[in-house]
Amino acid sequence: MERLVQDLRFAARLLWKDRSFTLTTVLTLALCLAANIAIFAVVRTVLLKPLPFPEPTRLVTVFNSYPGAGVVRASSGVPDYYDRLRDVAAFEALAMYRTSGVTIGGQQQGEVERSNNWQQIARLRAGATIQQAQSQIDAINARNLDAFPAMKTALINAGFATRVVGTQEDLVREARRTLFLLWGGALLVLAIGCVNVANLVSIRATSRIRELATRAAMGASVARLSRQLLTETVLLASLGGTLGLLLGWWVLRSATTIGFERLPRGSEITLDPVSVAVSIALVGVTGLMVGVLPIVMLRRTNLAQVIREEGRSGTASRGARTVRRMLVTSQVAFALILLVGAGLLLASFQRVLAVDPGFDADQLLTGSVSLPATQYADENVVRAAVERLLERVRALPGVEAAGVTTSLPFGGSYSDGVIMAEGYQMAPGESLISPSRIVASEGYFEAMRIGLREGRYFDARDRQTAPRSVIVDERLARKFWPGQSPVGRRMYSPTTG
Repeated sequence: MERLVQDLRFAARLLWKDRSFTLTTVLTLALCLAANIAIFAVVRTVLLKPLPFPEPTRLVTVFNSYPGAGVVRASSGVPDYYDRLRDVAAFEALAMYRTSGVTIGGQQQGEVERSNNWQQIARLRAGATIQQAQSQIDAINARNLDAFPAMKTALINAGFATRVVGTQEDLVREARRTLFLLWGGALLVLAIGCVNVANLVSIRATSRIRELATRAAMGASVARLSRQLLTETVLLASLGGTLGLLLGWWVLRSATTIGFERLPRGSEITLDPVSVAVSIALVGVTGLMVGVLPIVMLRRTNLAQVIREEGRSGTASRGARTVRRMLVTSQVAFALILLVGAGLLLASFQRVLAVDPGFDADQLLTGSVSLPATQYADENVVRAAVERLLERVRALPGVEAAGVTTSLPFGGSYSDGVIMAEGYQMAPGESLISPSRIVASEGYFEAMRIGLREGRYFDARDRQTAPRSVIVDERLARKFWPGQSPVGRRMYSPTTG
């Protein structure tokens, strides 16, 4: 213990004496470690930390899927709930919920019952497995298909199935790959930082080779000198790690600015004791990685000949030059890998930015309005309120166009009902399709500056309840009327007419 204290004091004096080297090394390590500390805290909370519920591994999410109709993940209906509640023995409990906003006092009678927009979550019985629950639900679906022969062919063609997945896995399904890639990039940056710092430490050790040789001549063993070098690098790593821990904590405190809160469980992200422990371990590993190469260089150097070689040529030994060349080569290799990765990421980002979303978002403002169903139960009353609102908005200075819609682009909450074109003949085995549908008023397409290939935009003629006018995209037009004009064609919903 006394020797360790002596080594620490001696290392601190040397590092304070060479403050420029110390500052450069500490800042390099701090920045690299801060990125890893912050990202690990995010990965742990979002991907690794169990859900804050009793026995979270027994929680599963249940959803319907119609891949043939273009809907891989769909909601469930109330009949599904009662079927599964009654016949899935693997479930200890089952519940349904909705994530959309609800106006208090505005729910109409019967909305809970012709609704098919419910999500389901269940708890497995003790000892039950997801595979058992999946097989029991598959049996229910097979029975229901036989009970409703009129819908059987359409559902089979649509690839209808029900999926049972772990709730934690389901929550992070979209963030998992991105977070692991981000953490991998941070680890690569840390590796580059370690190589840079190791290079600096080795160069510094080379410049001290005469001092080390002199101490060896005075009786210091190679093990003693190696321990001293390792103490210096561990102290450097500790200083960098402490600063990196503070920077990582600050990054997590700035989660709102960075956007972490939009991740699943983003509000729970924090630097907890486990993250701190992993950070400390990471600092220790970093110190060892940085300190190994100077020690290897020292052990491969014939200290007895150093003074003669230094005095004769004024240059470092052959072993020192070899280690330095290895470090430079590694540094260039790592930097090249990072450069290639950054280039690919930049190219991907540019391609994403170059994608035409189909509308012009420049100078576009959006807002939301909720009309309580108790006061706006009649469709004509709703239409009149919307028209008054649009009339006032359009009268505002600087407003070129205004409209309302049930859902904004990329905003979700689309209707997923199936749709068919009048006169279209389905091929054997072809599935019904469920395109994303919204309801929009006159002025919506003009405000969004969405181009029109044929036909017209909505106007006052479309305020009547029937027949309703429809604007379709090019993909839907090519499917139902290939090589023909869709203007004047009729569409309908096979389930409602």
